[in-house]
Amino acid sequence: MANIPDYPQAPFDAVMPAAAQEIVLWIAIVALGGFFIISLIQAARTKSMLPPLFLVAGFVTILLETLVTHMGHAIHPEIGQITIFKAADRAIPWHIVLIYSFYFGAVYMFMFERIRSGGFTRAFVWKSYFFTCTLAYCIEIVPVQIGLWVYYDHQALWLWKGGMPLFWTFVNAGCIYMALTLIKLFYPILKGWKALLVIPLSAMGAQMGHFGAGFPYYNAVNSAAPIWLIELSGLASVGLALLIAFMCSRLLAADTASLLALAPAKDKQLPARDAGAGLPLGAHRGI
Repeated sequence: MANIPDYPQAPFDAVMPAAAQEIVLWIAIVALGGFFIISLIQAARTKSMLPPLFLVAGFVTILLETLVTHMGHAIHPEIGQITIFKAADRAIPWHIVLIYSFYFGAVYMFMFERIRSGGFTRAFVWKSYFFTCTLAYCIEIVPVQIGLWVYYDHQALWLWKGGMPLFWTFVNAGCIYMALTLIKLFYPILKGWKALLVIPLSAMGAQMGHFGAGFPYYNAVNSAAPIWLIELSGLASVGLALLIAFMCSRLLAADTASLLALAPAKDKQLPARDAGAGLPLGAHRGI
């Protein structure tokens, strides 16, 4: 990269704000503990071990962070950081790993009843996607302002330097719903020990969603491309993120019964409400 003229270098001299890091770390610990208790209650009610495993899946999905921050020009300041691991020239702090656990895991838990009952509609998925985009943008304002993580030039669609570039807003949300869609597709076989498959499914889906939409921007921003082309690549990536959201809305709104071809015959016994109660595709939801 050093041979590319004017290629921006990561601000490795940035310092992690010590007090803010400790506060956020304790908030993340308490929040994760609360979500873990909720997951146990949900597991007991549904007689499924998936809810606690959703949090584990979110924890493992942190493997996305090193790659996207390296390719997308962002860092978690390493100086003063309470680090869990480092890869791709990016150090990852403990508070981010814990946040990943419930950032992804809480979405899976919240959607679990709809996964089980086939309660998704396309309208619901779209509303949820844009709600996630809005919430993510608002939540990131404070961490960006105080320097818990840093976006540096060049960024696509960075309308306000005090917040998240819009490229990240749409692509981050898309990777969550891509992972959720994989979990829904494989739900009929996630029984017994096979429930553990939700862990790689989450990591795989996040990678698919992020790089499936982000590759135009990642290629442009890591080249000698002019600023206008980087901005255009960001728009292209947002368009692909919306295409992923469209795909997810179609797949999530499909009846669980129509997806049972994924499961062996012995796994095809679902409660009547999970199988759409024998109604034609979409009939019980009016779609």
